Amino acid sequence: MFHKTLRDIKHHFASFFSIFLLAALSIALFVTFEGHVLSQDVRRSEFHQVSNLSDLWVYSEKFSQKNLEDIKALSFVENAQLRTYIKATTPDYPKVQVECYLENEDLVNKTYLIKGEEFNPRDTDGIWISNAFAKKRNLKIGDAFTISYQGVSFTKTIKGLVESCEYEFRQADNDADMYVENIAIVYLSYDGFPVRDFVNHLIDQGKISSLDIQKYTSYDLSGMDASMLKKIVDRYSDEQLKSYLPWTQMVIQTKDGQGLKHESKIKKVLGNDYSVMVDRDSIAGLARLDSELEQPQSFSYLYVVIFMGIAILVIATTMMRIVESERTVIGTLMAMGMRKGKIIFYYMSATLIVSALGVILGLVLGMKFGCPYFMELFAKWYIVPGLKPVFHPIYIYLSIGIVAVSALASFLSIRKILKISPAQALRPKAPKVGKTCFFERFKFWEKLSFNAQYNLRDSSRAKLRCFMCVLGTAVGMMMMLYGVGCTHLVETMESVTFKEVQPAKYQVNLSEDISKEQRDALKKDLDGELVYNDSIEVSKKKNPSVSDCKKQTLTVLEGKHLYN
Repeated sequence: MFHKTLRDIKHHFASFFSIFLLAALSIALFVTFEGHVLSQDVRRSEFHQVSNLSDLWVYSEKFSQKNLEDIKALSFVENAQLRTYIKATTPDYPKVQVECYLENEDLVNKTYLIKGEEFNPRDTDGIWISNAFAKKRNLKIGDAFTISYQGVSFTKTIKGLVESCEYEFRQADNDADMYVENIAIVYLSYDGFPVRDFVNHLIDQGKISSLDIQKYTSYDLSGMDASMLKKIVDRYSDEQLKSYLPWTQMVIQTKDGQGLKHESKIKKVLGNDYSVMVDRDSIAGLARLDSELEQPQSFSYLYVVIFMGIAILVIATTMMRIVESERTVIGTLMAMGMRKGKIIFYYMSATLIVSALGVILGLVLGMKFGCPYFMELFAKWYIVPGLKPVFHPIYIYLSIGIVAVSALASFLSIRKILKISPAQALRPKAPKVGKTCFFERFKFWEKLSFNAQYNLRDSSRAKLRCFMCVLGTAVGMMMMLYGVGCTHLVETMESVTFKEVQPAKYQVNLSEDISKEQRDALKKDLDGELVYNDSIEVSKKKNPSVSDCKKQTLTVLEGKHLYN
């Protein structure tokens, strides 16, 4: 019987090869897309756990140590820390955006060490820089790196290459896409920032006046010029000067992971003395990857449904054809006393063998090639250290499900003939009683040619094959339109962005230190349009909760239509 099964497979090779291929494609594409998502989830969970990823980010113009102590005293808080964020540049690489975090402890959102020394918040001579940026820029441990912020430049030694759990996705403000070589994530000691030079520069720029310094002395400072104010500032301690570089962020890790659930209690402790409170869904470096992973996950199940649906139809028609052609053989086996269950299993065995071989091949292709390739593709845009394919039990369950569904389709196709007696099975099958075709009811029927009438009658009497033809063609067309449509959509987006929204040829980013006179002169020389961009929150009431706020981008234009 086994040899006959192999002969049947060979005789109906095209049909069984289609089943084999569809089963292999179903599991291979599932492992490729869903496997990538599962692998990302596993590794990201480990990454976030090791890094103590915060559940809440609270922003303010100025936090105090008392604010931090009050937050830590709350029963639901696992840990919290303060830090200062500055967006800087580097003269070493003119186009690079430097995201700097000044810290005096490393408890929440800890740096993930790739190479070198662990981050030491007490080390005032070193910095820890993102590994992805360092690789692109050929930076090594021990290299000097210069940072410029609001007219103050300082050079530190790279002590370690790290990655940040908050920056799985990273993109410089001036980039249209993600280029890790244009954005550096830097961690350094809060005490390592040259705050004295910074304050002197602010005095030169007129951003710190005598009124700002008056609170630190009993002398009357009114009317003093910048040089006199700097002499007075030289007498102050670094601790006094640090008030001009305040803590601007508080990151909080909760015990239950339900960040915004505790918003009202945190708001009560801080007394509304903060600007914004958000959870991880509002952190672009995390939310972007969350959103991206939802897409391949939906594809993975869609492909399984599509390919297995086609496979079931192929199995149904193939087995019906085999059973009908071997009606006499089945009748002989029944007459010889062979049990119906054994006959059913025999005819199902071909489908079982082919579909089982298909899923095995699909698993191998998905794990060895599909999933790693997809992960490597995503690694160009998203940084998750130590990412590798993970074998998940769901692959086994789905493989068993595909084989079981194939076997069930085969069983349903052959069970009808086993309901008749052996004597009936030994006789040829009686032809079907002809029925009036649906289209014969219309007047145009008589005007159709013989071939057209024959094809319409044949389609109406072989509904399953007709349905397979329509469905297969529809799915194929859908996938082709999807592939071609994506390409044209990108072209359309480029056209809208660079010809309608931003028709200007160049964009110049102005320094925070630029004066009004310099800005106006530059605008006149370049015949440009000034644009102001910032993030805002909109709410219908004062001091709202996060759920009552809407985050938006505020854009102020001059109306010259260089930016729309």
